Amino acid sequence: MKQTIYIDMLILVNLLVNYFLLLSVRGFLHVPVGRGRVFLGACAGALGSLIIFLPQPHWNVSLLYRLALSASMVLACFFPVSKRLFCKLLGLLYLSSFGFAGVMLALCAMNPASGMLMQNGVLYLPISPLLLLFLASAAYGAMALLRRVTEPREPKSRFCTVTVTWHGTSRVLYGKIDTGCTLAEPFSHKPALVTEKQALGSVMPACLLQEGGDPWQEGIRMIPYHAVSGEGALPGFLPEKLEITTGKETRQLAGCWVAVCSQKLGGGQFQVLVPPTVFD
Repeated sequence: MKQTIYIDMLILVNLLVNYFLLLSVRGFLHVPVGRGRVFLGACAGALGSLIIFLPQPHWNVSLLYRLALSASMVLACFFPVSKRLFCKLLGLLYLSSFGFAGVMLALCAMNPASGMLMQNGVLYLPISPLLLLFLASAAYGAMALLRRVTEPREPKSRFCTVTVTWHGTSRVLYGKIDTGCTLAEPFSHKPALVTEKQALGSVMPACLLQEGGDPWQEGIRMIPYHAVSGEGALPGFLPEKLEITTGKETRQLAGCWVAVCSQKLGGGQFQVLVPPTVFD
């Protein structure tokens, strides 16, 4: 039996489903991206749903296509992102998708006359947009409730984005406001943010880019720290411009230093540790 598929309904269905899936992924891992970026990622997935009109490909081709489409959704939504966090985001997106697909297949089994179609890994559901929005919102609400019950979350206000500018080049990094971080430059006593060296890339003084380079140059300060693992000092510099965004508020951090750390921070979920004193 042939079924008529309307392109507008196909794109709308997958747009809404992908949007709420990405919202769930963002919530589980606390990645500070706006809803505009989530919508962009959902659009990438919705356009990829047009593969439903092609003949059923070989399973390995279908697998590669789904991986590429999922990766494009994650990058469109969360870029820039570390490799480790990218793998976490991609894996959680698949887990959320499997759960949603299971619910849809159960609904289809209970109501065979619904007209729902799953082909080439793409969902087509000929229902009214209002009902679809209600069902997708309800599914997202259920996942949000599950997230609140099963994991101890930190307040969203603790997560932010930090923009570091050096010699006209800027880099946007994911940050976490940590009350246990009290790092400060010893002479001016200005707060210092701890940043991953790999995440900064070339947005730092040239002497810090080279392994074993001499940090004792003009403009570079050694900032002492005390941690559970021991004590030491991190090379720090004063960027040309430093901005922090929490929620919808963006402010400039005048006079704050950036301490460069060669180790990974937070298991890849954030790249900057921000002391609360930067807001004083």
